[in-house]
Amino acid sequence: MKAGIHWSVPVSVILTVGGTLEGDGFVTLYPNPSTSLFTIESKSIIDRIEVYTVMGQRILVQPAGFKKVDVRLTDVAPGLYFVTIHSGNERMVKKVMMVN
Repeated sequence: MKAGIHWSVPVSVILTVGGTLEGDGFVTLYPNPSTSLFTIESKSIIDRIEVYTVMGQRILVQPAGFKKVDVRLTDVAPGLYFVTIHSGNERMVKKVMMVN
């Protein structure tokens, strides 16, 4: 090797960051209130989404597999609904207000 010459080898690095669903900014649900279609975005992959009435009746189970998921609720009465977002072993509940 001569003075002043440096050899380097290209290196690829894959960084995986894990997290939990805790914290207000980890999952966003919009628009809220909504007429029939709302979007859920997460910083991690959403496995599935469940929607419940205030009485606890499950009205939707939707598989996902993405960080951004559109949810369409048709033929539901206006009011408050609970959206459970599942990601890995974690879950988070958000509220959505459905309006006419």
